[in-house]
Amino acid sequence: MRSGPVRLSDELARNGTIAQVSNRRCSLRWKGEPLDAWIAENMPPGYQHVLGYSATETRRIDRDRAITRHHRQPDYPLQRWGWTRETTRGFLQDKTGRMFARSCCSHCPFQASKPSRPEWAQRWRDHPAAAALGLRLEYGALALNPRMRLFGSTSARSLATDLGLDEALAYADRRLASARWALIDVRRVYTGTTAAMRSVRTLARGSRAQMQAALAACGPVTVDEYGIHRVWLRPVRDAIPRTEHLLVAAPGTVADKQRQAFEPLWDAVTMPADEVCGYGLAA
Repeated sequence: MRSGPVRLSDELARNGTIAQVSNRRCSLRWKGEPLDAWIAENMPPGYQHVLGYSATETRRIDRDRAITRHHRQPDYPLQRWGWTRETTRGFLQDKTGRMFARSCCSHCPFQASKPSRPEWAQRWRDHPAAAALGLRLEYGALALNPRMRLFGSTSARSLATDLGLDEALAYADRRLASARWALIDVRRVYTGTTAAMRSVRTLARGSRAQMQAALAACGPVTVDEYGIHRVWLRPVRDAIPRTEHLLVAAPGTVADKQRQAFEPLWDAVTMPADEVCGYGLAA
């Protein structure tokens, strides 16, 4: 699997999250921002910007057409020609004799829609190491937030299990077993139905068995369908502002992170503040 010196997957692992179907922030940050910076330095204002959106992608075209920075002149030839993805594939196969597969990140949240699922499954069968990266990122995100399934309403692990992607699953499990793990304290305050502020703090590091043992000393352990071990220190509160507080044993790639405004907000919502258990392990 080829990669450059900086990868989106590295940032996701550090943040304990995944790219989400609810937005395209990963594309904006890792595609749009670098392209905009290069264009500003190398292209004259008013340049023609040709984009290969399918004729059926009218929403994306309308959204893109509104972007006017650097006085760009967007052009959508496939839309003008009435070409869909299948039209383009047929043209490429006719001219080259090859069938071109869809290209995307192995951890892209948009790749496993029902129409694209057979192609996605075959891609993960053909590239189990790349598939395992997506599964590991999802595991780390789910550890910190049980709602962070890679494909929105469906988790990558459950879908890979249902479709028999055994090599990818085994590859991911081996990498998780050999990783350095951490005991992580996670607090979250929801100030709206979806808006949240989060605090992540690493309490200890060691092997998977060590971190699960340390976790067990902190209270009743729950184990979910993905095998993730947690202790819930504060019951989930339904009213807004809503709070969560948990300890979890997870791969130790996640960086500590907390906004300056988090602690005052947490104290205001939860008074008195929760106490983290002592477990006798050094970070």
